[in-house]
Amino acid sequence: MSAPTDALQTALAAEHAAVFVYGALGGQTSQSEAPTLYADITDAYVTHRARRDRLIALIESAGREPVAAEAGYDLPADLSTPTAVSGRALELERACAATYVFLVASTSDEERKWAIDVLLDTALRELSFGDRLRIQRALNDDAPGANLRRTIHCHGCGTRFERLLDVTDFFVPSWAGETASDRRSSISPTTSTGRGARS
Repeated sequence: MSAPTDALQTALAAEHAAVFVYGALGGQTSQSEAPTLYADITDAYVTHRARRDRLIALIESAGREPVAAEAGYDLPADLSTPTAVSGRALELERACAATYVFLVASTSDEERKWAIDVLLDTALRELSFGDRLRIQRALNDDAPGANLRRTIHCHGCGTRFERLLDVTDFFVPSWAGETASDRRSSISPTTSTGRGARS
């Protein structure tokens, strides 16, 4: 199998998992009690399903058989709280991001451009499901890496942030080896204002 096709298959396997798990997360999220989280889960489900379908088409156009979805995927025993749902969603986004880094490195032209766009979206989605410390670390008005102004909602503290986003930290594991205390001490306060799914 060629390197580009191998990378496409790896990304597809991750998207199969994402579609399955986001469907389950949507079923465990109350639209009335957690409307923002429900909307984020639903949007993520639709996005990952579209990515899955595109990857299948790309693999088939290369004359290969797309990798099939597993019969089931791991879910936490308890998804009764928004925190648990957000945590599993965050794990999904991180797992998918790793496969698209591989895809960026293995492809060229339009496929590579699409993979980069997916990585940018995944970085934002990871922030949405992440915690306040991660948001404050990644938001930077002097961002040299990408001129992306976004409104990002933190489910942990209920705050809405509007900043330019430097996505560098999400493509390179620059926090490896740091403790939570190290990360916390490196974050300067920022001003802020407060802001489902099936197969």
